[in-house]
Amino acid sequence: MFAQEKGEYNGPYKLLNYQGKATYGFELNEQDTILNGGFLMQKSNLENLLTKKDSTFLIEGTFDKGIASGFWKFRFGVFEARAESQVVDYQYRISASGVQEEVQGLMVQGKPDGSWNYTVQRIKDGDIVKTLFKSSITFENGTPQQNFRIENDSAVLVGRFLRNGFAQDEWVRYTIDQVDASERWLFNDGVLEQIVNQVDGKENSIPVFNATIDETKSIALDLKFLSLLDIKLTTAHNQIPESNSIASLLTQNDLFYQKVETILTALGTSGLSPNFGVRVPYYPVDSISKGHLSVIEMNVTAATAVSDAYLDNTLLDILKLSDAEALALHTSLAQMVRELLVPLQKLVAYNQDKIIEFLTKDDILKNLWPNGIDSDILAQRESNAPSTGFKSIKTLAFDFEDDTMASIAMLAQYTAEHLEFVKAKLKVKLSKQEREQERMALDEQLLAQNKRLSILMDSVGNTLPLAYQKALSAIQTVTVKNLGDLSSKEDLELTRQLVVCHENMHQLALSVIALPAQSDEITKLYQDRIWNPFMATLMNEAVKKRITSAYHNVLIPYFLDQVNTKLSCENVDDIKLLLDALHRRMLELINEDTKKLERKLRKETDPLSVLDMLKLKVVENSKEE
Repeated sequence: MFAQEKGEYNGPYKLLNYQGKATYGFELNEQDTILNGGFLMQKSNLENLLTKKDSTFLIEGTFDKGIASGFWKFRFGVFEARAESQVVDYQYRISASGVQEEVQGLMVQGKPDGSWNYTVQRIKDGDIVKTLFKSSITFENGTPQQNFRIENDSAVLVGRFLRNGFAQDEWVRYTIDQVDASERWLFNDGVLEQIVNQVDGKENSIPVFNATIDETKSIALDLKFLSLLDIKLTTAHNQIPESNSIASLLTQNDLFYQKVETILTALGTSGLSPNFGVRVPYYPVDSISKGHLSVIEMNVTAATAVSDAYLDNTLLDILKLSDAEALALHTSLAQMVRELLVPLQKLVAYNQDKIIEFLTKDDILKNLWPNGIDSDILAQRESNAPSTGFKSIKTLAFDFEDDTMASIAMLAQYTAEHLEFVKAKLKVKLSKQEREQERMALDEQLLAQNKRLSILMDSVGNTLPLAYQKALSAIQTVTVKNLGDLSSKEDLELTRQLVVCHENMHQLALSVIALPAQSDEITKLYQDRIWNPFMATLMNEAVKKRITSAYHNVLIPYFLDQVNTKLSCENVDDIKLLLDALHRRMLELINEDTKKLERKLRKETDPLSVLDMLKLKVVENSKEE
């Protein structure tokens, strides 16, 4: 047994995307930190409020050994303030405007209990001006009970539950400006049997699920159920739910509660969800169908990658204007994506959302292909596709009526293979187009680099000593020659290399331009104030003369000669790096003991030997050490 250590934290805290200040109690049990006692986390920023917008939040409640218990409150807001303020009782008051969400209620052993209320309100100058959303639900041990009410700024939904939390009887939506119900959902022990809408003053009844069906499954009336309902209404009755229907209000409620559920889950507890119960017809997916679904998902993933790369491709859009085959291939690609891939992607989504076990084969086919699968596409499966030249390796025998999932799996494989075939042909065409586009862009870059170098040289003019002007002229001569040689070649790799080379040439030109100033800097640094007894004053006198002599009379002329006579793309980077390294080394030597070095330099005139003595090595096509 390990002793439990209790403690309290007060300081900065990050939870998901929320970052603020928190105060909470905890217990250390072995290596686990268990929240215990009060928990408060909040954040607001006055500076943000005054300058732009401030996102605020408050999370307050109690934990009992890691489980949410007691009264809990969550508040989220986005506010901005007016420039005006008031002084009231020696305090400045600022009126804020924005939107605030608040949800509060009781948790008992990690489950909501009693009345929970979620409100979203618009605030203007510190006053509530409109309720945008309000949800009132009564729970017992996490199960919704009795009646509930959900409303937004245009409609109200009321309904009731059985004691087991299943939806029951009529759920009715009223619009704010009408007395009569505009929509009703009729439940029988959790099964949604009918939806009744008011259309032009008349009731239109739509059957949904059959309550007498042999096998049903209990699920939450959440976003998954609403997606299932959308599929059912769309396929069976071609009914698209209105934007402000009962489904829309339930979606709003579920999304708001998901926010606080996610926070509690991150804190190690959960249970705060509406948990409305429903029952739906259940069609278990056997192991063979699951295998087919895995194949479908694999092929859809591959086909989607092709679609993403080539369907909306700027370079391909340009190529289509001049290449008839590219246009035909892209047209076929778009048709297959529209008529095959998009429906298959929906099927994969249904499987991932675990909706597929509540759909019949007829539901699936009518939802994916309301008008049937394009006969022209299916006719191409056993012959060369006239639009692309693709021929399937296998002879495909579809039987969508009796072997639905296997047929869809074959269709997914055909789609992936056909799109991969189109990709291969487009890739060859685009590769050539890309190379041409890249060469054009690189040519423009080379011309821009040449212009930049000319502008740099013009800006310097005759302000530099003649030897340095000559070196700059040599750099420009090399770049102009490179451009002349390139104009007669179609070599993309050489063009890429020249772009890098000419950038290095520009950097070398900058180093050459800086040399006179650096030389003056070195001359001034290598001087010392020495007392002259004859003049009775302090005078500047050069020090370490052999080092400065080697610098001015041996190395600088050597580098200028290298630029004038041996400059190329192969050594430009080495010359530039070594020249920069020389300047740094001269700045270091002023503070070093150089007596031994000065003795070595006494009669040395070979620049390579001098560089070696300064611990600067010249290595062909390599950087300085």
